[in-house]
Amino acid sequence: RLWQATLRVFPDSFKANQGLANVYFEQRHYAEAIPRLQAATRVYQGETRVYQQLGLAFAATGDVNAAIAAYEKAVALTPHAVPLRRQLANLYLRNRQYSGAVRHLQAVAEQMPKNARAWAELGEAYYVAKVLGSAEEAFRKAIALNPNLPKPHIGLGAFLQAQGNYDGAKEEYLKGLALGAQPTPKLRGAIVSLLQDHAKIGPVSAADSARDAKELLRYFPSSPDLEALARAKG
Repeated sequence: RLWQATLRVFPDSFKANQGLANVYFEQRHYAEAIPRLQAATRVYQGETRVYQQLGLAFAATGDVNAAIAAYEKAVALTPHAVPLRRQLANLYLRNRQYSGAVRHLQAVAEQMPKNARAWAELGEAYYVAKVLGSAEEAFRKAIALNPNLPKPHIGLGAFLQAQGNYDGAKEEYLKGLALGAQPTPKLRGAIVSLLQDHAKIGPVSAADSARDAKELLRYFPSSPDLEALARAKG
């Protein structure tokens, strides 16, 4: 009520517009927060947090393009803010604008060259952008920095699978799972596809897939596809 009363007298008050927007954020009324934040940015364009909030509000209401535009302004004001760049990269990925995600995750990796997570995230962006050589390089750099991080092992496994390297892909998937990677349906599907394709090569390969399926059932205990592969005979 205080902010609303202030705005009736001073409609161009940056502080009052931002304050009322904060109230709407606390109530999760993001659509109502947007015009207040936009009004605040018309008064003053130098506040990073307002653009970040505007991006969050647009994203919450489903307008990803507007969210990206707001986050780009926030990043322009604070280019070394790693969390902002990561949030913006996720929006680009959500919008399937992979070059935008790569650009910001590259900047994060350059700011944090010894951070394995930064390189793993960059590798994932390169992978979905189909820049596979750069994806492999980023994943291997992440592993060299921290071999106990699950994510780059899973990413490298996906890369090696795409290259037709059965043994390498299986090894990386198993390393990632042993290190705590989440056994998601997507990961299970990739592994099942790897084993099924390998089994089609011939009896020896089918026996390899059966053996490996038995090992992978530790991580996916309720997978009919893996159970069928495990029962198959070479």
